Amino acid sequence: EKLSKIKKTKPLKESIILGVSGALMLRSDIPITCIFAETHVDFPDSKAASNIIKILDEYLGLDVDVKPLIKQAKEFEEKVKNILKQSSYASKIKDKKRMSYLG
Repeated sequence: EKLSKIKKTKPLKESIILGVSGALMLRSDIPITCIFAETHVDFPDSKAASNIIKILDEYLGLDVDVKPLIKQAKEFEEKVKNILKQSSYASKIKDKKRMSYLG
């Protein structure tokens, strides 16, 4: 009940829940609430983690500062963007070299 009053939360009507969360919900005799955040599949997602921490912070009244985690998320995103740019550039160079052998 209290969790539903917290901003930016909504109950999950339909979904498939796997792993520990699913096992606990299925086998436990006590009421369980799981908090999920949308994340990227291929790498850690500090923004999603900070969103969950914000919800838990509001729910439990812990006064947790998520600014360091958000800063880390921004730094990580920049690193990923740079790596993707470098990878794209290297791929273009490789394609140009391949084409030069055709003519």
